Amino acid sequence: MSKYQPLSDRLSRHAADEWRASFAEVEDVLGFPLPKSARTGNGWWANDSDRPHVRAWTGPGWEVGAVDHSTGSVTFRRGGVVSQARAKVAGAAMAGAGLAKTETARLKAGAGKAASKARAGAGKALNTARIEADKALTTARSEADKAVTTVREGAARVGPKPFIAAGAAVVAAGAAMAVRALFKRSQASKAQAARPQAAPAVTAPKPAPKAATAKTTTRKTPAKKSAARKTTARKAPAKKG
Repeated sequence: MSKYQPLSDRLSRHAADEWRASFAEVEDVLGFPLPKSARTGNGWWANDSDRPHVRAWTGPGWEVGAVDHSTGSVTFRRGGVVSQARAKVAGAAMAGAGLAKTETARLKAGAGKAASKARAGAGKALNTARIEADKALTTARSEADKAVTTVREGAARVGPKPFIAAGAAVVAAGAAMAVRALFKRSQASKAQAARPQAAPAVTAPKPAPKAATAKTTTRKTPAKKSAARKTTARKAPAKKG
């Protein structure tokens, strides 16, 4: 808040359209002394300025009509052209600000309502989905129970006869397979017996070991040589005589 707001409040409460006040009275309203330029010149009291102290009287629709430095007084008049224009602008701005706040509040409220509706709709949709899922699960369980009951009732009605017949069929099939296997084996034996048998191979006698012959020859050869030597030695002297 501006420090010149007390002057604006004093002018807004003034009933007449003109207020002649001394500088001292203005200072009492403000609560602090006026600057030196306000006591010596007219520029500080100009209405065409946008300074904070000027807005203190133009804001509520007033303007400075006259300044008397000899007596130290100032006259404020309501409804001046500049003040009226400023008041209209300020009023329009305030009205626009109010409308903006109102519209913002309305939009926020609408957004809140929309969010609440969306949440409520999502909650309802979720509950509906859960209910439908529970119904589907219950139906599936019921159908499964019915199917199991039907199967059990059918098995009770038929009894064990189908199972006995199935077992007999399995045994018969096994016996037939065994007979086929025996028949194939007998056919293979007959075919092998019908084939001509080959003559048994004659085994040649094994030759005598060579090691013994070698030993005999080795022993007899030295004896012959020694005998020849002896005969030659005996006959040699007879020829010389």
